[in-house]
Amino acid sequence: MDELAQLLTVSRVVTLCGVGGIGKTRLALRVGAEIAERFPAGVWLVELAAVEQPQEIVARIAAMLQVTPESSQTPEDAVVEEIGDRRVLLILDGCDSLADDCARMCARVVAGCPEARVLATSRRPLRLARETVWRVPPLSVPANGEHPWMRDLAACEAVRLFRDRAAEASPGFALTSQNIAGIASLVRRLDGIPLAIELVAATTWRLAIDEVAAGMSGHFHESATGEGQGATSRERVLTAAIDWSHHLLSEPERALLRRVTVFRGGWTLRMAEQVCAGSGLWTEDMPAHTRGLVAKSLVVLDGEMAGETRYRLLRPIRDYAAERLGVSGEEERFRGRHRDYVHQLAEEFDTVTRAGRHTPWPETQRLLRQLEDLKPEVVGAIRWSIDTDDPEPALRLIVNLRWLVIGATPCHSQVGAWLERLLAAAPPHMSAALRGRALALSGTLALMRGRRDEAGEHAEAGLALVRAARGLQGDALALILLALLDPERSRQDTHDDLLDRAVNAARTVGDRFVTPEVSGIPALVAETVGRLREARRAYETALSICTSLGTEARRRLGEALALGREAGPKTETAHRIESPPVAGRDEDDLRALRQAGVAEAPRERRHEGDITLAGLPGEAWLLGQAIIGPAGGRVDDPLVTYLSAQVRRMTADQAVAYALEVAAQADRDLEPGTSRRPHATHEGTPTPAGTLTAREREIALLIAQGLSNRAIAAELVISAATVARHVANILAKLGFSSRTQVAAWIVERGAHRPSGHS
Repeated sequence: MDELAQLLTVSRVVTLCGVGGIGKTRLALRVGAEIAERFPAGVWLVELAAVEQPQEIVARIAAMLQVTPESSQTPEDAVVEEIGDRRVLLILDGCDSLADDCARMCARVVAGCPEARVLATSRRPLRLARETVWRVPPLSVPANGEHPWMRDLAACEAVRLFRDRAAEASPGFALTSQNIAGIASLVRRLDGIPLAIELVAATTWRLAIDEVAAGMSGHFHESATGEGQGATSRERVLTAAIDWSHHLLSEPERALLRRVTVFRGGWTLRMAEQVCAGSGLWTEDMPAHTRGLVAKSLVVLDGEMAGETRYRLLRPIRDYAAERLGVSGEEERFRGRHRDYVHQLAEEFDTVTRAGRHTPWPETQRLLRQLEDLKPEVVGAIRWSIDTDDPEPALRLIVNLRWLVIGATPCHSQVGAWLERLLAAAPPHMSAALRGRALALSGTLALMRGRRDEAGEHAEAGLALVRAARGLQGDALALILLALLDPERSRQDTHDDLLDRAVNAARTVGDRFVTPEVSGIPALVAETVGRLREARRAYETALSICTSLGTEARRRLGEALALGREAGPKTETAHRIESPPVAGRDEDDLRALRQAGVAEAPRERRHEGDITLAGLPGEAWLLGQAIIGPAGGRVDDPLVTYLSAQVRRMTADQAVAYALEVAAQADRDLEPGTSRRPHATHEGTPTPAGTLTAREREIALLIAQGLSNRAIAAELVISAATVARHVANILAKLGFSSRTQVAAWIVERGAHRPSGHS
């Protein structure tokens, strides 16, 4: 560990290499924990053992870092931009199956992130120019012919591990003069491979050491032992140990072990009961069999999933058990049941997000978290449908999860490719409504990747299919897409106005996600082409629908904004900042003016071609005028100009924090029995109790400019600790709890106001 810690100070990429079961993952995690203080931006574990496609590598890294690319970015670019020059350690665990693709991603990180380090685990080197390969050695074993009592057993790692695991399996187990020679022989034969030692030690609950040694003889007939073994020989040793453990299992335990390999990322007891039961493996016996596999070191506990204990298989055991599933004749049946389980969750999600009934937020949140944990299972279910030429279940699965798919920006390219392949393989007799909804989603993903022509073709084809099948929900999605692609074209439909049909379709199916969105499309289209009276009427209709959602909408938007500050695209964050439920009431003049500027500033820096603004020019300007108009009439023009300039200098974090503060104040204003605070005017807000010293006022001004304590210390040539004390005094005197409140107070008091506003 000391050696690896030192290597990571001089090498950008260190790869731990060795056979399965040698302890690469455990060592990487331990090293990461020991040197975590060197990496203030975090040590991030990215599990790649179950990854099968190259694009999943960057998707998992992006998900771990909570990065969502802008529409003009590739996921790789977004990851590199997010890391930037921060000191980060990425632990990429299990690079075996896609080593070349992992190497390419590591090269991108090394080239674009000067302070980042990568610690990878793999059975073979990544073969990077700047890679340092560190071969993980086996545990030390007693020398052949040496009597173990003649040496310090505490220094013999293999014997110590065997003793500890055997004691866990069989309480009271201890090293004795009768068993020590047999244990020494076993760990030598197991070549010091930790996983092999754990598996064999776990069998001592039912067999004596001599019985274990005798029983394993037949399983080692192809294994060479001794000094200087190669990796291939060690792999045979591990296989022999796994095979021996499997030999001692009951038939139901064997069935459970091979069937749980259908889960790619881990499973819970409830999941195993629903997917793996049957044919001699009864649901009521599942807990006991699971505990048995854990006790025998064949299954490991690994945190929680959806609020339940998560189980998983180590890679060598998974490979062995998956091979047993393949020859059992059960694979098709249980992979199909796995897909059906995932599809059932997707249908539940579709019902929750589409139903006219109000679904309690905890229920929705539970389902979202469960689906988040089960991303590898969703991918596995889709790939099984592709591999078995059975496209319809996979298409239903993707369509039912359409809102998660649209939100998962790093996956747009991958899901789009899946949809194209599944649609091409779909049989002629497949439901036209399903095909149409899939085409509409495929078109949406194409547009989000900038492929407008492809998006239009898919939208037209999807609309024709769902109309023929009277699939109202797919109708609405396709119509929204067409309206965004070409607003004027949307009014040339020979049957009916497309957008009226979209509104009616969304209302008919009671889709709680689509209805508010589609209701605003007619207003945006009319506004864009200059039909302002029509736009006003449509906006009023949309406003009445959104208003009916109550203060709940304000809270949800606040949550989205808080999350967006950490992970969301900048333009989407601007959308949330400017939303009326966050912006508050226009009678709070200074608050409204600042909010308008905060909302417009990120839009002015938006990436070219962002889909959220495609075909909708002038939206930010109109919103700003709607807020500034009434407030500006009550505030002097110079102050409007000053406030606009001030807020445009806010960082993204400051803008989000201020918007959240506004939302919280608006919520307090709406609470029954709560008196409203005095309105801000150009004469300033009521002065908080306390008076700032000259130094405190100087520091408050720098806080308002967005400087950190360290930056303020550098600016004023004082220590960061002194700055921290001053900041604490400022917050206490002003009665504030955040730096953002200090910045807002400085702006309202007009520390640098133009002449006439002192």
